Amino acid sequence: YVSLASCAGAILAQILFVVLTMSIFAIMGIQLFAGYDFVDADGETPRTNFNTFLNAFLTLFLILTAEGWNEVMYDGMRSVGWFSAFYFVWVVVMGQMIFLNIFIAMLMNSFVDVLI
Repeated sequence: YVSLASCAGAILAQILFVVLTMSIFAIMGIQLFAGYDFVDADGETPRTNFNTFLNAFLTLFLILTAEGWNEVMYDGMRSVGWFSAFYFVWVVVMGQMIFLNIFIAMLMNSFVDVLI
């Protein structure tokens, strides 16, 4: 329990950083896709879109968990054009690299604290 309690501050800092980074990505997505209605293969508006901040934030959560991010990218490409794929690939690569590295650094820091 001691090591878990010692990591609470680092976990809270990481959660705050993730929320801040996702907010920045969401605002970028709103700016890039403003005025475009995402349409899926059936011609309907999917839940994963960038129309509002909440929808953009939830869409980014879906993308960063790597659960169906390619469907969101294809909807964006269908609605805006092929160049929108750069945004989605950039979000996936940068987001997963940043969050994975921060998580590993937090774990290594907690192991160092336990060993000392």
